[in-house]
Amino acid sequence: MSAFSVGKDYNLMIRRLFATLLCVAFLLSEPLDVLAADGNMDGSGGGMGSGTGESYWSPGHDGVRITVIEKKTRKAVGNSFDRTNISLPSKIISFARKNKLQYLSGANLAPNSSDYDKKIPDVPLPQIISSNASSNIAAVKAYFTDEGRIRAIAKDASITYDNLISDKFTILIEPIAYFKYNGVDYAMTATEAALYDRIENGNLRKAMGNLTHQNQPLSMFLEVSELGIPAWGGGGGIISDDNIIKYLGVGTVNFGDEALTPPPVTETYDYKYRADTDVVTAITVSTASEINPDGPGRARFNLPGGSITKEYVIPSGESQLVWVKWRTPDENTVVTIPVDINKGNVSKAIITCKITKLEEDTPPNPEGRDRNDGFSLKPHPNNESVSSLNWGEWWAQWHPYWVWISDYCDDDDCSTDHGWWEDHGWWDFFWRSYQASLAVNVQTQPDERVPTANGNTIKSGYGINAEVQVNMNTNGGSDNTSEVQHIITVFPEFDFDTYNRLLVPEGGSVGYNKTWNFKSNVYSQFENPVHFTPIWYPDDTVFPVTFTVLDAWTPAGQLYYVLTASDITIDGNVYQDWHIAPGFGNK
Repeated sequence: MSAFSVGKDYNLMIRRLFATLLCVAFLLSEPLDVLAADGNMDGSGGGMGSGTGESYWSPGHDGVRITVIEKKTRKAVGNSFDRTNISLPSKIISFARKNKLQYLSGANLAPNSSDYDKKIPDVPLPQIISSNASSNIAAVKAYFTDEGRIRAIAKDASITYDNLISDKFTILIEPIAYFKYNGVDYAMTATEAALYDRIENGNLRKAMGNLTHQNQPLSMFLEVSELGIPAWGGGGGIISDDNIIKYLGVGTVNFGDEALTPPPVTETYDYKYRADTDVVTAITVSTASEINPDGPGRARFNLPGGSITKEYVIPSGESQLVWVKWRTPDENTVVTIPVDINKGNVSKAIITCKITKLEEDTPPNPEGRDRNDGFSLKPHPNNESVSSLNWGEWWAQWHPYWVWISDYCDDDDCSTDHGWWEDHGWWDFFWRSYQASLAVNVQTQPDERVPTANGNTIKSGYGINAEVQVNMNTNGGSDNTSEVQHIITVFPEFDFDTYNRLLVPEGGSVGYNKTWNFKSNVYSQFENPVHFTPIWYPDDTVFPVTFTVLDAWTPAGQLYYVLTASDITIDGNVYQDWHIAPGFGNK
């Protein structure tokens, strides 16, 4: 049998495998004694549904995409590279090679017009994607935590072995499937397949049976959340595009003793919100049968103060987020939101939300006698952000198909067709995509009442102002998203801890495009919106201020930024601007 051929025997085998029960045996392998390498991956699978027509997959036609990731930045070290045991057709469609983290950060699929670059490893890969309801995750773990394989990965990634096995790096592994879709050969990771299925309006999933939306994504997923990718706690069966993109088709290899110990179990909530804040809460609804406008689905969110019902339509075998925008209570509490749906399957029937009041811990009044002789500038918090998010929903349009119903015998007249037209049409489904992005610019500058400021250099003891320009762009509309609602600042003299200031939007009300500043300082003689630098702050030292921009909510989660402004430099102190002169009375 050729690499991408199929015959009657294979179709018979596929039909038999379709009846195989879902495998939920999660296998674990022991870490190696010689090298402290831990595979953060698990897997499962199910019976393979048969392909359709010119779309099919042959068992064993799989591989992996490998990327070395720097943990601190979550960026790739060099390029990703693909490995497989099989020879492939000379013409195969793939996408410009990207890893899952790039796609989660908003990267788009980009068709690769050049030859597909892959390598057959010296030591063959174990089976990656299950075809017979078995999980091969133990063999996969053993392979990728073997010292010889790790040395080979280091060589391919152009990084030294000793550097790779430090605690600075993670090896990201993604299963690849090689299959024929509509007569064309493709190479895709699980994430790419889900993204491509969106473009195809669900036709890839329909054509490929259980490959792209069950056995490939479930062949590898995280046991412990890592790199911003949550651990998978769901079951098997056909998985939605959204869940594949968010959770599945990925494993990691970590190094060092700490990598072998899962984090302690803590109290968990589905959402953590701030009090008195506009938020968006979402569930995922999936369905095996079509939900159309003739009988739409309805999800009722039982919120504090009343319920809200949202309608949805979904094609067979697909899923989507269903969400509601609401305002949280103004006190510390835990809110439980039961969700009732009339059609389909819901990802979470009861949502728990922890609500916490955000209160300013105002810095104390600075005084001229303050001292801090042992001060050393601590590193400011890492700048992090989720600057863009994507989501969407299905909509349907009736596709008329008129059929003539013949009737030649009406009132005993069988020579004339007394028939009629009937609309035997169907619903066509389309995916409506939404996005939201956040751009933030922060700066600090001397207050207008600093008499001796030289550009952004001031003497310690004077005040500084802050300006944060927030711009949020979305096609989701204000009914489905919320603007930035809180900005918190922390300061170097308190080691970016203990005390903070809350900023306020100009004009007093929040908006999608707003400038934010300090509130009026209660210790300012002129009630200026300032923060006073401490008199003891060292000379020739920058005065960094860290801003956390929060609570721009979308159905796909929260947009936020953590940024540090290092515009101000301290040189001298305020006492140098004062002097005592003798007074002369009348002689």
